Amino acid sequence: RATVSVLNWKMQTRHESRGKYDSVEKAVQDLGLAKPGAQTSEPWWSQKSTDKIDTIGHVIGFTFKGDKEHETSWRLDYDPDQGIHLNLGDNRMVQLEDLTDKQGRYAACIEEKVESHYMSFRNHAHGPMPNDILRALKAHAIVASGMRGQLRAQGQLGKYSEWAAQKNNRLHARALARLELLGYPPPTPPQ
Repeated sequence: RATVSVLNWKMQTRHESRGKYDSVEKAVQDLGLAKPGAQTSEPWWSQKSTDKIDTIGHVIGFTFKGDKEHETSWRLDYDPDQGIHLNLGDNRMVQLEDLTDKQGRYAACIEEKVESHYMSFRNHAHGPMPNDILRALKAHAIVASGMRGQLRAQGQLGKYSEWAAQKNNRLHARALARLELLGYPPPTPPQ
């Protein structure tokens, strides 16, 4: 008789599917998930910024009254192995066939489509980005903002993209781009 450890059981149930849908909105409606803009829903703000996951500062889904583990809480995710999907608070998932681009770009790649949804979720956030997340973004962005200003002053702004592409600088450059994308002014480095 085989036994399954609790850890293995949790890993197996993590990928249990609750179905396949052609839109986030349809899945939220049909499955009774936390509805963006509803009184009981709170935005799920991302704090992730790594080489593989860079969603910090985005609203990536919605929770039921702030409980990320509630069965109706969800976040939009994409990875090449699992495709586009909603991760649910009860460790299940909902597969999505494809996403439309919320900005209307015909040739948008999957990552751009997902980000366009994050931007549309922001419209239902009912408030500004939490201060701890904003401070983390600004802490990284100030490095890129300083370098961009320095290169601009030297008449070499074209070299900023080379600087930003270097492995040690990517996080800083992405943080600055994210702040600007979300409408925040770039931080000013100390003089």
